[in-house]
Formats: sequence, structure tokens, C-alpha cells
Amino acid sequence: MNNLYTQGTLGKLTLKNRWIMLAMHTGYANQNGTFSERDFAFYKERSSGGAAAITLVGGVNEIGCQDRMHRLDQDRYNEGIRKVSQIIHEGDCKVFMQLFHAGRNNTAECHQGRLPLAPSEVASPIYRTTPKEMTEAEIQETIGDFAKAAKRCMENGVDCVEVSLSAGYLLSQFLSPLVNLRTDY
Repeated sequence: MNNLYTQGTLGKLTLKNRWIMLAMHTGYANQNGTFSERDFAFYKERSSGGAAAITLVGGVNEIGCQDRMHRLDQDRYNEGIRKVSQIIHEGDCKVFMQLFHAGRNNTAECHQGRLPLAPSEVASPIYRTTPKEMTEAEIQETIGDFAKAAKRCMENGVDCVEVSLSAGYLLSQFLSPLVNLRTDY
């Protein structure tokens, strides 16, 4: 049996132990989606705690972000991604970034009145908002947004990207027959 304190690998990535801090939406991002000084202090402290990797979370586009969430969809976010990666690396820790899109689990208020996008017009049980059904073009654009966000992360010091397919957010919504009522596939 492997010990949690022994070195491990994840693909080509070597981890100093098997402890990975999971992603959490801290709400520390600036209103415009950039990393804040509070973020930098938070992740500096976390990276000194002995974990092999820390997982951050960032939205792949504006409509997929929730309030006070880090964004990954424009070059203006590169500096923050680079800085937080550097801070975490200084703590002998790897940086993982979870690519996120809320889908129907969002509000129009977060996006200047624009409805959230989802596979189908099925209201969120959490936010009580009925989303706009994504067009095929919006689906293709969102796929591209995930790819661009992954590339941006890797170019700015992130060691590993993870695609969020959990907790009822966009990609898991496509897998659920309860919320994906589409007939165009």
C-alpha cells in the first residue's frame, strides 16, 4: 500500500507526495475576475502547508463565471495566473487549474441581464433562473473557450488543467437526461 507522504506521479508530472488541495470558489477574485492580493496571500499560505499540489478554479468565459470568480478567457488575466503560479511554486507545490462553466447554475444579475447558458431551458434548483438553451454555435464557441483557457493556463505557469464535470455545472448538465432535453444530436 502506498503511503500518502511518498512521491507520486500523475501522467508525466511528479508530485512530492499524494496530498492535493481541491478546488474551491473562494470569492476572493476582484470584481473584474482578476486575482486579488487576498488571493495571493491565501495561496502563499496554502502552498507552505505541505501539499503536493493546489487546485484553483477559473471560468472559461464571462457567461460561465459566477460572482467573484477568477476568469481565464482574456490576455488581461495572464499576469494574475502567472503570479499565483509563481507564488504556489515557491512553496514547492504544483498548480492545478480547474476549468469551469456554471451553465444553468448562475443568475442574469451576475451578467448584466444576460441569461445563463445551458443545454436546455430547465431552471436551476439553486438559483431559480431558467437559462437560455445554447445554440450549436454557442456550444462550439464554449468548447473553444475551454481549449483557449487550458492553453492560457499552461502558458502562464499552471502545471495541470482539469475540466470540471461535476456538481451539476455545464458539462455534467449535458450528460443528464433530466436537464438535457435536446434532440439535435
